[in-house]
Amino acid sequence: MLRPSNFPKDGTGGAGEKHVRDTYPREMKSLRSNSILIAVIDADDHTVEAHDAQLNAAAERAGVKRRSLDSPVIHVIPKWSIETWLCYLENRDQVDETKSMKNQFRDNKKIPACAEQLVKCYRATEGRDAGDCQDNAPESLKKARPELERFFKAYRLAKPR
Repeated sequence: MLRPSNFPKDGTGGAGEKHVRDTYPREMKSLRSNSILIAVIDADDHTVEAHDAQLNAAAERAGVKRRSLDSPVIHVIPKWSIETWLCYLENRDQVDETKSMKNQFRDNKKIPACAEQLVKCYRATEGRDAGDCQDNAPESLKKARPELERFFKAYRLAKPR
């Protein structure tokens, strides 16, 4: 069951990021054996690694055991916003991760096709031909490769036979 977490919009521009960090430990505690937690937090003008460390620190401060390599906890950390990845996945053109692309992707109906392209990119790194997905992919998307592996492993979708 998909249970998205709604975050308050207070107009400060940081409410979503703070909400993810604040609710991350509670969500980790409530994980069941048949569930997966996907924490999505934008890196903005910081590094992917810095935001990954912030999530881990938030869990530790709350007394929650840090995620292990085989835990079903995924960190999705695009640079600036998820729209950066969507713009790349839609056209497979190189994107500039030094600038926000939040207003560049407007058509939510294209998200399923972008998700399919993400799976193709993932599988391309597994020896399947999917064009140049990894060559010109945004760095933050390349860094998400282990997180995608964790996701597919959790749902046994990783490698078609």
